[in-house]
Amino acid sequence: MSTRALARPAPGAVALPAGGKYDWIFQIGFLGLHVPLAMVIPKASSQINWHARVVILLAALVALTTRRWERVACAAAYITGAEVYWRMRHAQIPWETGKYAVILVVGIALLRMGHYKRAVIPGAFFLLLVPSALLTIFGLPDEDARSQLAFNLSGPLALAVCAAFFKGVRFSRREMKWIMTFLVAPTVSIATVASVALSRAQQYADREFNNASNKFASGGFGPNQVSAALGLGILAIFLIMVIGVGNSVAVATLGLFTLFLIRQCVITFSRGGIYMAAGGVLAASYYLARDRKIRMRLFGVAALVAPLLVFVVWPRLETMTAGKIGDRFANTDSTGRDLLVLADLKTWSENIVLGAGPGMGGKNRLLLFHVPTAHTEYSRMLAEHGMLGLLALVLMGLMAWRNIKDAPTMLDKALAASMLAYSLLSMLVDGRRLVRVSFAFGISGALFLLPRRRAPAVAPKPKAVPQVAIGAR
Repeated sequence: MSTRALARPAPGAVALPAGGKYDWIFQIGFLGLHVPLAMVIPKASSQINWHARVVILLAALVALTTRRWERVACAAAYITGAEVYWRMRHAQIPWETGKYAVILVVGIALLRMGHYKRAVIPGAFFLLLVPSALLTIFGLPDEDARSQLAFNLSGPLALAVCAAFFKGVRFSRREMKWIMTFLVAPTVSIATVASVALSRAQQYADREFNNASNKFASGGFGPNQVSAALGLGILAIFLIMVIGVGNSVAVATLGLFTLFLIRQCVITFSRGGIYMAAGGVLAASYYLARDRKIRMRLFGVAALVAPLLVFVVWPRLETMTAGKIGDRFANTDSTGRDLLVLADLKTWSENIVLGAGPGMGGKNRLLLFHVPTAHTEYSRMLAEHGMLGLLALVLMGLMAWRNIKDAPTMLDKALAASMLAYSLLSMLVDGRRLVRVSFAFGISGALFLLPRRRAPAVAPKPKAVPQVAIGAR
């Protein structure tokens, strides 16, 4: 991967050669390697602990030793992809390690590279949420207050740091494909673990599907988080193929990976992940369809994946679940999220200015539903941060709008729109439980390098013709 400066190339500047003709071999191999990796690392083992520690250590070293933005982005992307994998394999690390690690890695790079000017709005967004923390500190015992603040503020902080880091940074197409590959690779491990767990559950136990999320189809872990992780993996592979692989074998292989992730995402019976991926694809397609070359590539991807999905994957899922999968996705019930939003609005009406404090909005949620935690980030920010939370939401909307507005090409706008769609939908359904939300929001501000431009040809100056005086002898 070639080094790229932060500043935009000057008009007429010549881009470095793209290179990476055989990158697809290493990228496909890197994705494939995570299938056996998931199978050989046992649950709650020393191996999964070392995997998490080594990955975070290497990522921190990258941030401390390089000034190449794409390498830091790859490190942060891998941690983002591995967060749910570590959780579902019971790595002995703090629950919010994924968020802490991304904040650490991206924050170090941000400080070393001096990317301060674009941190003003993201910094203001996070600072608006800090005053309400005092209500939590004084309202709960020390340990409970620390836990609530870590859970509720680590997500916004990660979003602010990622937004500041990625805003305006330009990557080549080759570099962006590597970033997406590092994001997808651990997602392949998540899908593998879930697939093996489902196979064993059906083989050794009498498991029946019903119209609810299935933990045994999600690797024994939370279906919502597994589904959301797989959804971002699906979207990332879609973007890789849209950017362009340039090889039919790679396209076919990536298509198979896509079908594998879709299958595992759907079989969790948690609808959020597939809806987030679909929202990202549709948002990107709105801009991609305007470019003829990319439009043809988009049709090619659809022609490869859609028939297999409709005529192979879905019928098999219907057979496996005795038709319950169709019932699940036909069900439009919000599973109580509407009640949680109403509870948050009630809490906000009782605490207009500062809200109830981070993690302190559970009282009214328990009155209307059976869980104290929020599932919609927008209503949570109003309930627990009050008017300051509303101002923070306005700044977040401003950042999202600017990421699309500042994108100069249709491909840039497609990247921004797809990642924003995933992030905003995820906050609507699952809050900020995963660092994926923050990473996706942040990378929506990245841009692609401008295409190579040739300097205009300069006409040669005519030679001076010597003048001869008339009448000279």
